[in-house]
Amino acid sequence: MFNLIFSIGMFGVFLISMYATFITAAKANGRIILGVTLPHEALGHSDTIRIVNKFRKAHTLNTLMFFVLAIPALFVAEYWSLIMIYLLVWICAIMYRGSAVFSKHFSELYSLKKKNEWWVGKKNTINIDTETSRLKNTFMLSRNWFILPFIISVVPIIYGFSESQDINFWTLAGVGVFNVLIAFLIHHAISKMKTKTYSDNTEVNIALNHVFKMEWSKCLFIIAVVMSSLFSLMSFIAMGAIGQIVTIILAVILSPALIIPIYFSYSKIRTTRNTMLLLENETLYTDDDHYWQSGLFYNNPHDSNAFVEKRVGIGMTVNIATKGGKILMWLIAPAIVLWLGIAVYMLPFDFGSVTLNVSGETVTINAPLNRFSFQSDEIINVSLIDYLPPAGRVNNMSHGRIISGISHVRGYGESNVFVFRENAPYIRVELENGWVFLNGNMREETVAFFEKLMALPPYVR
Repeated sequence: MFNLIFSIGMFGVFLISMYATFITAAKANGRIILGVTLPHEALGHSDTIRIVNKFRKAHTLNTLMFFVLAIPALFVAEYWSLIMIYLLVWICAIMYRGSAVFSKHFSELYSLKKKNEWWVGKKNTINIDTETSRLKNTFMLSRNWFILPFIISVVPIIYGFSESQDINFWTLAGVGVFNVLIAFLIHHAISKMKTKTYSDNTEVNIALNHVFKMEWSKCLFIIAVVMSSLFSLMSFIAMGAIGQIVTIILAVILSPALIIPIYFSYSKIRTTRNTMLLLENETLYTDDDHYWQSGLFYNNPHDSNAFVEKRVGIGMTVNIATKGGKILMWLIAPAIVLWLGIAVYMLPFDFGSVTLNVSGETVTINAPLNRFSFQSDEIINVSLIDYLPPAGRVNNMSHGRIISGISHVRGYGESNVFVFRENAPYIRVELENGWVFLNGNMREETVAFFEKLMALPPYVR
């Protein structure tokens, strides 16, 4: 059930996000539509409208196609490794195809613009220094505001050092700290951004640049607080089946909610800018379409800002011509490798097995990434049970089909658990110093394990 909820949530959230991101390009943002800057009269031109409508139709069909392609994932939801690989391939495919659809129509509109010479303002205009270069970012939230989300994110880490925790706990806790760090670094980059020139009027430039920095600093702070709180909470409650379900529900519900502060910040900046420039008659429109590769990637070596406002979707994107932009782009590769590494690591837990071998008086259980042995004279009792009590993670991997390792089993304490999920019956072995739970992939295999144990010397009965 957990895997199914996770799959529906991840595929659904990403599909909706991709559709919403690209469809915004079909609506004019000031003088920009489909990533192309046009004069006002060209926005309503019949050829412009025709290209925009073609894009809407192609983008909708593309989204429906990937909705259908997501359905097969539900049939392998039981296998974490397959879901992770399928999701990665599906995400790469939808991003490539979505970008290709957009780029095709961006190029068509940009060619129309060049044919009709629909240039706006001065071509190749770059940022100029104004009075605002001497300001100290008066209206931007201080970096000290990030102390709060940082404290929230390190709480589970401090707890983890005092109480033994598994890799899942540390992963969730680590992601929380990582998110705060990323938000802080983006905040720092925005604070160092050079002044963007909108007008010959210095006061207008001051106001618009202050609004830009203030709104995005507030947005990043809110995101840092939400993400640190979310992952700190998930690291504590993701124990057992119920905890896992609650964790994924929180992630599915709150992750899309992060769009809300981004949307309001973006809307506030855009509305303020458009309103002020419409009322002001000294506007400098810059035509820098040629710096936007395929309409999606900003590559301007004359602009030292690492982050710029997106032309497609809401929020900000990187200037890949800057050092910081290049570093962020290169981080994509290790992220993909890490994701694939986790998927490969999960393969044994999805397709591995649990075996029981008896050699003399030594009993050995082999399971994915674990081996446990005990002597026959340590056994107090062996029994078959139809129900496995809830087992919280201590030092095991329990997101696959197999639980393998030490778990805190309700009513038994820390126990060695090597079982296939929901494959009753289970073998319960009471040892002098603890409990062992195991079973096979099939009922017949479990019975065979049980008979081997019962065939040991009489004192085990």
